[in-house]
Amino acid sequence: MDQGKETIEKIEQLVKDSYTVSVGGKTYSARNLERVDAEPMAKTLELNTVSGFCDYVNKILPVDGKGSAGYYASISGVNNVCFISTIDGDSERRREILCCTELDRHLDQFPFGDWLSQEEFIIKLLSLMQKTDDQTYLLSYASGIRNDSAVTTTDDGITQKVEMKSGLSGALVDEKTTKPIVSLKPFRTFREVDQPESKFLFRVRKNHDGEPVFALFEADGGAWRAAAMEKIKDYIKEHVTNKEFVVLA
Repeated sequence: MDQGKETIEKIEQLVKDSYTVSVGGKTYSARNLERVDAEPMAKTLELNTVSGFCDYVNKILPVDGKGSAGYYASISGVNNVCFISTIDGDSERRREILCCTELDRHLDQFPFGDWLSQEEFIIKLLSLMQKTDDQTYLLSYASGIRNDSAVTTTDDGITQKVEMKSGLSGALVDEKTTKPIVSLKPFRTFREVDQPESKFLFRVRKNHDGEPVFALFEADGGAWRAAAMEKIKDYIKEHVTNKEFVVLA
Protein backbone atom coordinates (compact mmCIF):
# COMPACT_ATOMS: atom_id res chain seq x y z
CA MET A 1 0.00 0.00 0.00
CA ASP A 2 2.82 2.38 0.92
CA GLN A 3 4.66 1.50 -2.31
CA GLY A 4 1.58 2.34 -4.35
CA LYS A 5 1.20 5.68 -2.61
CA GLU A 6 4.88 6.45 -3.16
CA THR A 7 4.57 5.62 -6.86
CA ILE A 8 1.56 7.91 -7.25
CA GLU A 9 3.42 10.76 -5.53
CA LYS A 10 6.38 10.32 -7.89
CA ILE A 11 4.08 10.42 -10.92
CA GLU A 12 2.40 13.57 -9.60
CA GLN A 13 5.80 15.21 -9.09
CA LEU A 14 6.90 14.29 -12.63
CA VAL A 15 3.72 15.88 -13.99
CA LYS A 16 4.37 19.05 -11.99
CA ASP A 17 8.01 19.21 -13.15
CA SER A 18 6.98 18.97 -16.80
CA TYR A 19 4.03 21.34 -16.50
CA THR A 20 4.03 24.31 -18.90
CA VAL A 21 1.88 27.41 -19.24
CA SER A 22 0.98 29.18 -22.47
CA VAL A 23 0.73 33.00 -22.25
CA GLY A 24 0.31 35.25 -25.27
CA GLY A 25 1.25 32.48 -27.63
CA LYS A 26 4.49 31.74 -25.77
CA THR A 27 5.17 28.66 -23.65
CA TYR A 28 6.66 28.97 -20.15
CA SER A 29 7.78 26.37 -17.66
CA ALA A 30 5.93 26.37 -14.35
CA ARG A 31 9.28 25.93 -12.56
CA ASN A 32 12.70 27.47 -12.96
CA LEU A 33 15.02 25.45 -15.15
CA GLU A 34 18.73 25.82 -15.73
CA ARG A 35 20.85 24.36 -18.50
CA VAL A 36 23.10 21.59 -17.30
CA ASP A 37 25.47 21.92 -20.27
CA ALA A 38 26.13 25.66 -19.80
CA GLU A 39 29.72 26.74 -19.20
CA PRO A 40 30.19 27.32 -15.44
CA MET A 41 30.72 30.91 -14.30
CA ALA A 42 33.93 31.98 -12.58
CA LYS A 43 33.71 32.68 -8.86
CA THR A 44 33.74 36.45 -8.28
CA LEU A 45 37.01 37.77 -6.84
CA GLU A 46 36.30 40.04 -3.85
CA LEU A 47 38.51 43.07 -3.09
CA ASN A 48 38.38 46.06 -0.73
CA THR A 49 40.26 48.82 -2.60
CA VAL A 50 39.76 50.49 -5.96
CA SER A 51 43.55 50.43 -6.48
CA GLY A 52 43.45 46.62 -6.20
CA PHE A 53 40.56 46.63 -8.69
CA CYS A 54 42.69 48.56 -11.19
CA ASP A 55 45.62 46.18 -10.65
CA TYR A 56 43.35 43.22 -11.46
CA VAL A 57 41.96 44.88 -14.61
CA ASN A 58 45.49 45.70 -15.78
CA LYS A 59 46.39 42.03 -15.32
CA ILE A 60 43.47 40.86 -17.43
CA LEU A 61 43.46 43.43 -20.25
CA PRO A 62 46.32 44.20 -22.63
CA VAL A 63 47.88 47.68 -22.54
CA ASP A 64 46.54 48.62 -25.98
CA GLY A 65 42.85 48.93 -26.77
CA LYS A 66 42.54 45.31 -27.91
CA GLY A 67 40.56 42.93 -25.74
CA SER A 68 38.65 45.59 -23.83
CA ALA A 69 35.42 45.23 -25.84
CA GLY A 70 34.36 42.15 -23.89
CA TYR A 71 34.54 43.81 -20.47
CA TYR A 72 33.51 46.94 -18.59
CA ALA A 73 33.45 48.38 -15.08
CA SER A 74 30.13 49.08 -13.36
CA ILE A 75 30.07 51.58 -10.47
CA SER A 76 26.82 50.75 -8.67
CA GLY A 77 27.37 53.01 -5.66
CA VAL A 78 29.90 55.03 -3.71
CA ASN A 79 31.30 51.84 -2.15
CA ASN A 80 31.01 49.23 -4.92
CA VAL A 81 32.67 48.60 -8.31
CA CYS A 82 32.48 45.43 -10.43
CA PHE A 83 34.48 44.12 -13.42
CA ILE A 84 31.90 42.49 -15.70
CA SER A 85 31.90 40.72 -19.06
CA THR A 86 29.50 41.70 -21.81
CA ILE A 87 26.48 39.45 -22.52
CA ASP A 88 27.38 35.91 -23.47
CA GLY A 89 26.50 35.17 -27.09
CA ASP A 90 24.47 32.02 -26.48
CA SER A 91 20.79 31.84 -25.61
CA GLU A 92 21.44 32.21 -21.89
CA ARG A 93 22.36 35.91 -22.32
CA ARG A 94 24.51 35.87 -19.17
CA ARG A 95 27.09 38.33 -17.81
CA GLU A 96 30.08 37.10 -15.83
CA ILE A 97 31.13 39.13 -12.78
CA LEU A 98 34.86 38.51 -12.57
CA CYS A 99 35.76 40.90 -9.76
CA CYS A 100 34.00 43.19 -7.28
CA THR A 101 35.54 45.64 -4.85
CA GLU A 102 33.60 46.91 -1.86
CA LEU A 103 34.73 49.46 0.71
CA ASP A 104 35.72 47.86 4.00
CA ARG A 105 32.68 48.27 6.27
CA HIS A 106 34.89 48.42 9.35
CA LEU A 107 36.33 51.80 8.33
CA ASP A 108 35.08 54.63 10.53
CA GLN A 109 33.03 57.49 9.13
CA PHE A 110 32.11 60.82 10.67
CA PRO A 111 28.88 60.48 12.71
CA PHE A 112 26.83 63.22 11.07
CA GLY A 113 23.77 64.23 13.08
CA ASP A 114 25.30 63.15 16.40
CA TRP A 115 26.21 65.63 19.14
CA LEU A 116 29.87 65.18 20.07
CA SER A 117 31.94 66.43 22.97
CA GLN A 118 34.71 68.90 22.26
CA GLU A 119 37.40 66.21 22.32
CA GLU A 120 35.41 63.75 20.15
CA PHE A 121 34.58 66.46 17.64
CA ILE A 122 38.21 67.56 17.24
CA ILE A 123 39.53 63.99 16.96
CA LYS A 124 37.00 63.02 14.31
CA LEU A 125 37.60 66.23 12.33
CA LEU A 126 41.32 65.38 12.22
CA SER A 127 41.04 61.65 11.52
CA LEU A 128 37.96 61.31 9.29
CA MET A 129 38.25 64.28 6.91
CA GLN A 130 40.58 65.55 4.25
CA LYS A 131 42.04 68.97 4.92
CA THR A 132 40.01 72.00 3.78
CA ASP A 133 39.82 75.64 4.87
CA ASP A 134 36.57 74.99 6.72
CA GLN A 135 38.01 71.95 8.48
CA THR A 136 40.76 74.24 9.78
CA TYR A 137 38.09 76.79 10.81
CA LEU A 138 36.11 74.18 12.77
CA LEU A 139 39.23 72.91 14.52
CA SER A 140 40.14 76.46 15.54
CA TYR A 141 36.60 77.25 16.66
CA ALA A 142 36.10 74.12 18.74
CA SER A 143 39.56 74.32 20.28
CA GLY A 144 38.92 77.92 21.37
CA ILE A 145 36.08 76.96 23.70
CA ARG A 146 37.33 76.01 27.16
CA ASN A 147 35.54 73.29 29.07
CA ASP A 148 35.46 75.41 32.22
CA SER A 149 33.80 78.34 30.44
CA ALA A 150 30.16 79.20 30.97
CA VAL A 151 28.60 78.88 27.51
CA THR A 152 25.42 80.60 26.31
CA THR A 153 24.15 80.12 22.74
CA THR A 154 21.77 82.29 20.72
CA ASP A 155 20.33 80.74 17.55
CA ASP A 156 18.33 82.70 14.95
CA GLY A 157 17.91 79.70 12.67
CA ILE A 158 20.73 80.80 10.38
CA THR A 159 23.69 81.65 12.58
CA GLN A 160 24.57 81.01 16.19
CA LYS A 161 26.27 83.27 18.69
CA VAL A 162 28.22 81.51 21.42
CA GLU A 163 28.99 83.64 24.48
CA MET A 164 31.74 82.30 26.74
CA LYS A 165 32.32 83.67 30.25
CA SER A 166 35.57 82.79 31.99
CA GLY A 167 37.45 83.79 35.10
CA LEU A 168 36.33 83.46 38.71
CA SER A 169 33.77 86.25 38.40
CA GLY A 170 32.73 85.48 34.84
CA ALA A 171 33.69 89.01 33.92
CA LEU A 172 35.76 87.96 30.90
CA VAL A 173 33.34 87.55 28.02
CA ASP A 174 34.13 86.38 24.50
CA GLU A 175 31.48 86.09 21.80
CA LYS A 176 31.87 83.94 18.69
CA THR A 177 29.49 83.79 15.76
CA THR A 178 29.45 80.40 14.07
CA LYS A 179 29.77 79.93 10.34
CA PRO A 180 26.44 78.19 9.61
CA ILE A 181 27.37 76.32 6.43
CA VAL A 182 30.81 74.77 5.97
CA SER A 183 32.42 72.91 3.04
CA LEU A 184 34.13 69.68 4.05
CA LYS A 185 35.64 66.52 2.54
CA PRO A 186 34.78 63.64 4.89
CA PHE A 187 35.92 60.11 4.03
CA ARG A 188 32.80 58.52 2.55
CA THR A 189 34.10 56.45 -0.37
CA PHE A 190 37.30 54.56 -1.30
CA ARG A 191 40.23 56.13 0.51
CA GLU A 192 42.45 56.32 -2.60
CA VAL A 193 39.91 58.60 -4.29
CA ASP A 194 39.79 62.36 -3.75
CA GLN A 195 36.75 62.73 -1.49
CA PRO A 196 33.82 64.80 -2.78
CA GLU A 197 33.39 68.19 -1.12
CA SER A 198 29.92 69.08 0.11
CA LYS A 199 28.02 71.44 2.40
CA PHE A 200 27.25 70.82 6.08
CA LEU A 201 25.26 72.70 8.71
CA PHE A 202 27.36 73.39 11.83
CA ARG A 203 25.67 73.70 15.22
CA VAL A 204 26.78 74.16 18.85
CA ARG A 205 24.74 73.68 22.03
CA LYS A 206 25.11 72.77 25.71
CA ASN A 207 24.53 69.28 27.06
CA HIS A 208 22.77 68.54 30.36
CA ASP A 209 26.03 69.24 32.24
CA GLY A 210 26.35 72.67 30.64
CA GLU A 211 29.31 71.60 28.51
CA PRO A 212 29.55 72.53 24.80
CA VAL A 213 28.74 69.84 22.23
CA PHE A 214 29.07 70.08 18.45
CA ALA A 215 27.29 68.53 15.47
CA LEU A 216 27.40 68.54 11.67
CA PHE A 217 24.35 67.87 9.50
CA GLU A 218 24.43 67.03 5.78
CA ALA A 219 23.09 69.93 3.71
CA ASP A 220 23.53 68.92 0.06
CA GLY A 221 20.56 66.57 -0.38
CA GLY A 222 22.82 63.59 -1.15
CA ALA A 223 24.37 65.19 -4.24
CA TRP A 224 27.78 64.07 -2.98
CA ARG A 225 26.98 60.49 -4.04
CA ALA A 226 26.90 61.35 -7.75
CA ALA A 227 30.11 63.36 -7.32
CA ALA A 228 31.78 60.42 -5.54
CA MET A 229 30.91 57.99 -8.34
CA GLU A 230 32.36 60.38 -10.91
CA LYS A 231 35.58 60.59 -8.87
CA ILE A 232 35.77 56.78 -8.72
CA LYS A 233 35.28 56.69 -12.49
CA ASP A 234 38.06 59.25 -13.01
CA TYR A 235 40.40 57.26 -10.76
CA ILE A 236 39.80 54.02 -12.69
CA LYS A 237 40.22 55.73 -16.09
CA GLU A 238 43.52 57.22 -14.89
CA HIS A 239 44.97 54.02 -13.40
CA VAL A 240 43.82 51.41 -15.95
CA THR A 241 46.43 51.26 -18.74
CA ASN A 242 43.93 50.14 -21.40
CA LYS A 243 42.38 53.49 -22.32
CA GLU A 244 39.57 51.87 -24.34
CA PHE A 245 38.19 50.22 -21.19
CA VAL A 246 34.61 51.39 -20.57
CA VAL A 247 33.67 52.58 -17.07
CA LEU A 248 29.96 53.08 -16.33
CA ALA A 249 28.73 55.14 -13.37
